Amino acid sequence: MLVMLLAAPAQLRAHNYAYHDHITDFAFQIMVAIAKGDPRFTRPAAVTPAEWTAFVSTVTAAVSRLRRMPTVLPPRPETCIQAVDGGSNTVAKGWSTTTLGKVQHAVSSSYLTDTVDCGVAYNYTPGGIYDDINPAGARDFSGTVLGLWAGRPDDAVDDTHLEIRPTNALGLGFLKDAINDLINKGLTVLLIPFVCLIDCIFGGCSGCAGGASDLADGANPLDEIDALIPGIGDISGTDWTGVWHHINLFPQASNEFDNHQGLLSEAAFGGVPDPLEILLMAVSDAAGLSVNPDDSDGVQHYQIANAGDGHPDSDMRDDGDWLITTWVHVPFSPVDNLAQYGWSEFKKDTTRGAKFLGWPLHAIGDATVPMHVTATSGWGHRPYEDAYDNLWPKLRHQGEAGESRFAREALDVAVHWRKFILDWRTAHPASSTDVPVRDLVTAIAQRTFDRSMKQHVSLGTWPFNPLMSSTYLVAKDTAIGFYRDRSDAVALGTPGALDGIGATIAFLISASEINPWPQ
Repeated sequence: MLVMLLAAPAQLRAHNYAYHDHITDFAFQIMVAIAKGDPRFTRPAAVTPAEWTAFVSTVTAAVSRLRRMPTVLPPRPETCIQAVDGGSNTVAKGWSTTTLGKVQHAVSSSYLTDTVDCGVAYNYTPGGIYDDINPAGARDFSGTVLGLWAGRPDDAVDDTHLEIRPTNALGLGFLKDAINDLINKGLTVLLIPFVCLIDCIFGGCSGCAGGASDLADGANPLDEIDALIPGIGDISGTDWTGVWHHINLFPQASNEFDNHQGLLSEAAFGGVPDPLEILLMAVSDAAGLSVNPDDSDGVQHYQIANAGDGHPDSDMRDDGDWLITTWVHVPFSPVDNLAQYGWSEFKKDTTRGAKFLGWPLHAIGDATVPMHVTATSGWGHRPYEDAYDNLWPKLRHQGEAGESRFAREALDVAVHWRKFILDWRTAHPASSTDVPVRDLVTAIAQRTFDRSMKQHVSLGTWPFNPLMSSTYLVAKDTAIGFYRDRSDAVALGTPGALDGIGATIAFLISASEINPWPQ
């Protein structure tokens, strides 16, 4: 059981780090091609000439601005373990700690975690036709920096800290949570007439039920008393960062603390956890494995209030709400909140460095994954991600005749998401350079949800398969092959890839407009 407890969380991890890196760098390569006026990147058929002219202009301006963005990368050793770009194994001081456009080599995905090597991605090329568009000797490595930051949330190990709570062990947490809910509901019923009377006299009546619920929660001492009892140990790591990287778009989701809840294991895939999730819940409940809210950055970062984006704020929780039961019965904040956290931090940063753009870029990638938008850590989650990481060159048609056609399809999607952002700005004239990242991520996720549920109905076991996550633990390649080796695997995965690339282009264009960096 303990072995399974330690192994199963690997299913929770957000979309493979490399995939976020690939999507972001590839999106930037397309932007470079547009900015250079490459004749292969012609107007998509569904885009009008006027729309295309405006879009090309904004892409060209965005590339120039993004190149002036500080990388915010820490320095690394100047001696590398391999020769760099066919030369020596020594790099120039500060080769990466400058602005994006002045980075002298591709940055590796381990740049932030490996402090021994120099941080260069050896043998990097943009791939396919982009090797000529962005050629060696004058190559722009901006996309590799943005891709690195896009993958960074997967390594935010302090987002989640768990502990063993004896008061939640042996199923007590589930029982306490049920009792706590009953008390809250009973107090709410008693308080509603009084709260609504006061609200209707002094303000609007629309929020009185929610106000009564909040007052009842505050009046119920059970979770606060329980929070005073300390837990045991500290469990964290990259296997647990992904609990904040989901959004549950099933209509029956309770959405208790946000307009869309994130991961809630007992409600996975519309309330049908797969065998692996059932086992994980059983072991967690037996051991009393619970969130430590004081040490978990995600608790502070991903509950959103006063964002000013017109999107509903979180119902802010205190420690008792996180501690009353085991983590598998706690609704985590959704991935669009993760995006908003990064975007808010980016706007607050006077340097406008690249670091915090990684959070919305990461959320865009997660929103294209069927298992992230159905909030399940099972149902084939990890083998699906690994398979499409393996299939990335085929998805982008690298070196194939259809390479530029795929780029035009991505640009068609990019124009769609750019219009989504511009329409929001028109409706919010006081926010003419802002980006509605929560609305954007949620809209991408909704397209993924609608598409993947239709595919599941028509194909039966794709993309959701209740046995593949369990299979992954004992026969990894078999589980990956279930997704990777289908004859139609590329066709099935293409719409999600296009949404991720297109939305990334639209976001980077729009983000560059908030405060252009000096010439």
